[in-house]
Parts: sequence; C-alpha cells; structure tokens
Amino acid sequence: MVVAQKAATMALLSDGRFTLGLGAGERLNEHVVGHGWPPVGVRHQMLAEAVEVIRRLWDGGWVSYTAATSTPRPGWCAPRTSPS
Repeated sequence: MVVAQKAATMALLSDGRFTLGLGAGERLNEHVVGHGWPPVGVRHQMLAEAVEVIRRLWDGGWVSYTAATSTPRPGWCAPRTSPS
C-alpha cells in the first residue's frame, strides 16, 4: 500500500509525468545477504499480487485483499490517481 500511495502522490505532484516500474527481483545478488530469496515462481506470484492490490487501490475506495503469498492489511489510497 505504501508503494501505491507514494506513486499516486508522485503522479499528482509531477502532473502525470510519472511511471511506476515494478519487478520480481530477477537479478538479485542473493549471496550478499547470506541466504536465498523465494524461488522465481514465488517472486512472480508476489509481484502479480502486488500489482493487483496497487491497481485496486488506485481505483479508489476501501481495499481488502487475501493473497496466497502474504496478508496485506485493508486500506485505501489518496489521492485517487493512476500513474502509468
């Protein structure tokens, strides 16, 4: 929800000249942190779920979402705007 809120705010402040870029962490240096990240398939699922939540938040209103990989808290996003 924080990403959706910050992206919506940046889109508003930049008069719509903002594009949000998201990824699944395909080129992580996992060895640096000493342990691995979730497998690629899980990261892709997490990304798909995050995009779904962000889109719903940008549509406005209260959002409650049950995800397979996490449990985001219900919330809403203001300003109601959809960055690219």
